[in-house]
Amino acid sequence: MTPVTMPQVGENLTSGVVLEWMKAEGESVARGEILAIVESEKAAFEVAAETDGVLLKVLVAAGQEADVLSVIACIGEEGETIEMESLRPTTTTTTTASAPAQKTRSRSAGTQTRPPEAARPGLTVSGATTLSDRPFASPSARRLARELLVELSGIRGSGPAGRVIRRDILAAALHASGGAPAIEPAATPVPEPGDRLQPNTRLRQTIADRMSASARQIPHFYLFADVDVTSAMHWQQELKSEGIGLTDMVVYACARSLRQFERLNAHVGDRGIVCKANVHIGLAVAIDDGLLVPPLPHADRVGLRTLAQMRRTTVDRARTGLVDPEPATTFTISNLGPLGVTRFLPLINPPECAILGVGCAQQGVVAQGGKPIVRDMMTLSLACDHRAVDGAYAAAFLAQLKQMLQSPRDCLDLSSTGESGGESAVNDGCTGND
Repeated sequence: MTPVTMPQVGENLTSGVVLEWMKAEGESVARGEILAIVESEKAAFEVAAETDGVLLKVLVAAGQEADVLSVIACIGEEGETIEMESLRPTTTTTTTASAPAQKTRSRSAGTQTRPPEAARPGLTVSGATTLSDRPFASPSARRLARELLVELSGIRGSGPAGRVIRRDILAAALHASGGAPAIEPAATPVPEPGDRLQPNTRLRQTIADRMSASARQIPHFYLFADVDVTSAMHWQQELKSEGIGLTDMVVYACARSLRQFERLNAHVGDRGIVCKANVHIGLAVAIDDGLLVPPLPHADRVGLRTLAQMRRTTVDRARTGLVDPEPATTFTISNLGPLGVTRFLPLINPPECAILGVGCAQQGVVAQGGKPIVRDMMTLSLACDHRAVDGAYAAAFLAQLKQMLQSPRDCLDLSSTGESGGESAVNDGCTGND
């Protein structure tokens, strides 16, 4: 008998919700076949079978929540007896390495749920078990409730479908201590005749919660740089047949620069930061119902050609709702240039330290040698977390990024690997610290 476990698709996620079972109890399954769709706070994922057999038992029904790495179903031979005791975890703390590897693929949320069908006659189950009726709460709300010693039962959730979310826990903790909320609750819109009420989807609500937390909890500061991309635009025309665009040059330059500015390639907490060993650039991609940030893994280790191909593939998958759950992004780039936006103030994607906003390239008159000249100019907007970095450090990063983009032929590597054993983060002459 092979257990099917709730996958751990993020380093900070503690539970997931089963959205839909694609197979009913008693149905035959093949290795690699999709068994279920599960959802975390960030996205929905497909859980694939690890072996051939029959779906003997569904332990977590559609719509229910389960801890990561806990058993949600089991696969075996038809008529096989299930020993429920063997499916229970032996320790209270389980690591990813101790559980069977689950093949997961991210999938857009919004799939309709269906309850599992009844098991086939003759299936015997030994050992009684009862699934606990856990309150319907988000993983972050559960974690906060444990930290604040708040009992989840009895709390009325204000999230989608009555789900308990972080603000409900905070309000309950304040009420229990006799305090009053320091932040006024958000105004509730009052529909009038002819209005159309559109409730948030899980993805939209997650975006709303994360961005609200980012704006409230992270001390943002912003730096701007106007970059002369005339040379980059000319080079882009030469490389057009290879599918290399200005966005790819920005991603490449940013990834290489982050090698030297490790505090910007970091995750930030209240008591310190974690400087990440690898550079995984997140690229903000707009979809119909919100925004996804798929990773470009090890973006600093590949050449411009390979990076451009990675970006196209990743963006195409994201627009269909498919996002690789790992690795976790370490720095995000949001490009609104194709929409004609010249500059904007992006919000940091927690727990990252910074985000780069990219505006459109447009012609402008600049002074060069004491004379006015028309050049292609692009504005970069860098948002940083002041808990982790200060203005001078962030300014040095932005200066290096600017120099690399203004001299792309000298600073950007077209080769397929883009890295050799002892290669420096950027080519000679592109340090940006002159």
